[in-house]
Amino acid sequence: MAYNLEALEEVIESDKEIVFAEDSSVTAKVLKDNLLSIGFKNIKSFTNGEDMWKYLKDVRDKNNIKNIYCILTDIEMPKMDGLTLCKKVKADSELSQLKVVLFSSLITDELRNKGNSVGADAQISKPNMKELLSTLKSIVA
Repeated sequence: MAYNLEALEEVIESDKEIVFAEDSSVTAKVLKDNLLSIGFKNIKSFTNGEDMWKYLKDVRDKNNIKNIYCILTDIEMPKMDGLTLCKKVKADSELSQLKVVLFSSLITDELRNKGNSVGADAQISKPNMKELLSTLKSIVA
């Protein structure tokens, strides 16, 4: 899956961590490379929502939530899907402040409603990297 970054005019500069879950190794590599190219230096990736959830609980327990810029997650993944992950994050009294962006090829009207019901801050269809950048800037600014 190729992302087109030619249209990007501005770069985000942030030392804060972007945490993402993506089960496709090819898509994960492309996403990470593109996040690096737009200025993120600290990127943590997971292949499923369960591993990301464990990581987020550890970050919470160490009181390091403020170091996370936002969470990006695919919807369909093994062990724990992105909707369940988002619901858990938003239900946690400390983690709920984190912005969650669903970044998936599966953003349909039905799934958009499900994303809204679990508290997703944004939902973007792959491979719209320009929209993702714009969203990252606006939801965390």
